[in-house]
Amino acid sequence: MTMRILFSLLLFIIFTSCNQENKNSERTKNFEDLKTGDIVLISDLPELFTKIQNKQLRFNKFGISSNGNDLVTFPAKNGKYAIEYAIVDESQTQWFEKLKKYARSKFYKVEIVEYQAPPNYKSELPKPKMTIETPFNDVQTYDMTKDIMKNVFGNDEKTIYRIITF
Repeated sequence: MTMRILFSLLLFIIFTSCNQENKNSERTKNFEDLKTGDIVLISDLPELFTKIQNKQLRFNKFGISSNGNDLVTFPAKNGKYAIEYAIVDESQTQWFEKLKKYARSKFYKVEIVEYQAPPNYKSELPKPKMTIETPFNDVQTYDMTKDIMKNVFGNDEKTIYRIITF
């Protein structure tokens, strides 16, 4: 039930605040006060990863999304990062499959588990969450994420992302 509420809240935040018409919004520069909904660019990720590793932020997991379909989260484990992608809406199935194919083509370890989906997920199909385990630190995870956002989701370095904090 808690997972349902969390994903429903995330979807609401993403779909109400993440649209490409927001290009004139100000980019967040003070990461110490970072909160859900703040604007970042992909080039901000190395600094965010470093601050999380150094426990300089009030959260230990975050995600980015430009439009809701490309929401990826970054849990830190033993100084390394994983990249997670969960289907919270049926329309994301195509992106899930594309990301899974991408990760396997790069020989990354991919783990897929079923989770309790939010109420708006009406399909009888499984509700999967993918975790791509990486042996990477902050800079390498940034490079991998930039590549995923470009080659899987079609984003570029100028794409505006909203931050989601946990």
